[in-house]
Amino acid sequence: MVTMLTGVFAMSSLLCFYLLSIMLHNKRHPILLPIIHGGIVVLALSMVIRYATNTGPANTEGLVLFLLAAFGGVLLIYKDIHEQQAPRWLVISHSLISTLGMLFLVLSSLNLF
Repeated sequence: MVTMLTGVFAMSSLLCFYLLSIMLHNKRHPILLPIIHGGIVVLALSMVIRYATNTGPANTEGLVLFLLAAFGGVLLIYKDIHEQQAPRWLVISHSLISTLGMLFLVLSSLNLF
């Protein structure tokens, strides 16, 4: 289960960092890219919720970080739909929080946390 979660989040992270590089260069991204990224994240987040509820309270840190990142992603999608420029701090913090969530997930699955 953890291997599959890591793989799904790795795919999502690749799209996330590609989107991050486009947004930091003030370029317009392809319209389907955030939709694909969001779909993968919804799948991965539902898997994390199931994993965290089955394994106990030791994995809640990663889940909380992923939920915070998802909230930031919803704000970014809102800005995108209304064709507003997303603030750089929001784009960067969304990426960093999700990366920390993945790190917590991997460390707790290896019993290192």
